[in-house]
Amino acid sequence: MKSILLILFFLLPINLDILQLENKELHPVHISFTTIEYFEKEQQYKILFKIFADDFDLILNKLYDKNIKLSERKWEKSYLEPINSYIKNNFQLSCNNDKNISLKFDRKEFKEQAVYLYYKVKHKTKVGKFMILNKLMLDLYPDQKNLLIFVFGGETKALQFGHNDIKKEVNFTLN
Repeated sequence: MKSILLILFFLLPINLDILQLENKELHPVHISFTTIEYFEKEQQYKILFKIFADDFDLILNKLYDKNIKLSERKWEKSYLEPINSYIKNNFQLSCNNDKNISLKFDRKEFKEQAVYLYYKVKHKTKVGKFMILNKLMLDLYPDQKNLLIFVFGGETKALQFGHNDIKKEVNFTLN
């Protein structure tokens, strides 16, 4: 009996994943993940956005009147302009009141049901008072949450953004 329960326990998540792939309306979680990490030797930030591809397709096609199909793991050069525009309009990072920090697209990956977008930012700093604006996907779902992990000088901070909480300040000191 225990072995049957164990088999069902391990098979159940697999079957739910198959259902989600077949019926996109079952996608019950509306969340994005962002990681920001500062590399002192390179004097740059590496920023990773993980966004569910089907949700990202919806918002990009709605806002930019395109036929983007990231959920089908397709990539065309023409996708880069609306993606960069969307990221620029909905995610902003400023350090020590420097509002001119612009993200530079590095690369993309597809993993499972998500698209991973990698950006870089060159910036030299020893003390960090950061202001982060994160409105990613908030214009699509009322229950959207955006989680962010920020690593700076060996210290890690976790933040959550939502409809009523789109802007946060984080302070770090680099030794």
